[in-house]
Amino acid sequence: MNKSNQAIYAVITGGGTSGHVIPALAIAELLVDSGYSQNQIHFVGTLNGAETRLVPPTKIPLTLLDVRGFNRKLSFSSLKTNLHALLMLRRAIANATVLLQSLKPAVVVSVGGYGSVPATRAAAKLNIPVVTVSYDRLPGRATRLQARRAAATAVAYLPSKLPNATLTGAPVRRSIRDLDIAAMRDAARLRLGLPVDSKVIAVTGGSLGSAFLNKLTRELVEQNHDRKDLSIIHLTGERYLNDDQPKYENTNGIFYLRLPTTDSMHDIYAASDLVVSRAGASTVAELATVGRASVLIPWKQAADNHQYFNAQWLGDSGGAIVLDEDAVSKQKISNAVIALINDQQKLLEMNHRAREAGKLHRDSGIVKLISLVARDKSSDMALAEFTLDIKRKIHIVGVGGPGMSAIATVLAEMGHVVSGSDIYDGEVIERLSKVGVKINIGHNTDVVARCDAVTGSPAIPKSNIEYQQAVVSNIKVLSRAEILSAICRQAQSVGVAGTHGKTTTSSMLTTILIEA
Repeated sequence: MNKSNQAIYAVITGGGTSGHVIPALAIAELLVDSGYSQNQIHFVGTLNGAETRLVPPTKIPLTLLDVRGFNRKLSFSSLKTNLHALLMLRRAIANATVLLQSLKPAVVVSVGGYGSVPATRAAAKLNIPVVTVSYDRLPGRATRLQARRAAATAVAYLPSKLPNATLTGAPVRRSIRDLDIAAMRDAARLRLGLPVDSKVIAVTGGSLGSAFLNKLTRELVEQNHDRKDLSIIHLTGERYLNDDQPKYENTNGIFYLRLPTTDSMHDIYAASDLVVSRAGASTVAELATVGRASVLIPWKQAADNHQYFNAQWLGDSGGAIVLDEDAVSKQKISNAVIALINDQQKLLEMNHRAREAGKLHRDSGIVKLISLVARDKSSDMALAEFTLDIKRKIHIVGVGGPGMSAIATVLAEMGHVVSGSDIYDGEVIERLSKVGVKINIGHNTDVVARCDAVTGSPAIPKSNIEYQQAVVSNIKVLSRAEILSAICRQAQSVGVAGTHGKTTTSSMLTTILIEA
């Protein structure tokens, strides 16, 4: 569907490292694939981040703000640096506000990092909906803070403690999503100049490189220099290109390809039989998406040790072996890598397991989530139509009645956060509590806070204080018919109508469906 009649549809914000920029560009590609043009997307990043190099080739309009991250160390110099960073942030928020007022986007999509803060703060001031995207199993600080006010949060993994979280998979670049590693193996090896028939190990420390992995690779090459059947692709990182170079006689032995970095990771994945890597969120998602066996060595200095949790997900699926650099020597890691590259059956099994885990990333639901929360009047789903495609927080007034208690039960079982109020306690209220419905006996304006919608029994007058608070707070008030309509749109539904016999007929149909 061509949606090019829309002005600016989405502002995508984030940046600093390629770990934030690459997912942002993946989201842009997903939006383009869904029918939006590049000119309907605008990227907001930082003056000193990887976005200055990675975004311009895509032709996506780019605005760079002068903003810096905060130093977490406790010292006088850190305090001084952070005060300066705070002043820069205030200016950046002001500039972002002017920018968003001019662009009038339907939605702001945040991939996290300090580079995302100005645009998301500005969006909140201007009442522009924000979708936060969390692709780490353990979300970063910026993402956690932004998710509190976001209309929705796209997460790559469950369970998630982020509010309004919807499982969408991680954003992965088109070149990775569409990659058939088996079909492209030989062509990728030829492009890289590798022997077509050798066993290939790729080692990468991410966009910045890894001193630990570089030392490991040097030992790996030196100890296996006489193996004619082995090739190693080594991505050192720009800053480490001249460090830890292996010393060996490369005559009719191992084939060693040393590169600072590459913009063609699809060729690296296709050409390799095994990847040895850190466990950044993008790397883990890409390995699962293409189905490539890996040895993951999480970087211990990552904030909150989040790389360990990323690696654990792929390790638990059987697609990766996870090793702790502090608990295992380089020699033991090297031995494990060589043992694995020599075990073709094990590699094939790990490839299969990784690819199974990556299905969620290949079938990303991020664009659908963005479209559901965007203020896009010309989209296929009008904003006026309340949907249950994403996790909602819904309050039900008069929840103890037979009709509304059934609706509350269905919504809770669908995974939504449901609360309810009634003036009477009793068996129905007790049953609702057991299925996760938060009950308030009596009526109180506080119970509707942060709800996406309020609904209730037709017997409850609209003068009820909870309905009135919802109106004042600009929270959608739904009739019973509207919430039933939203539920029925989630699956094929059978309606039972008439003046007599509805309960009997419904019970019979339910029994038939259960038995079937």
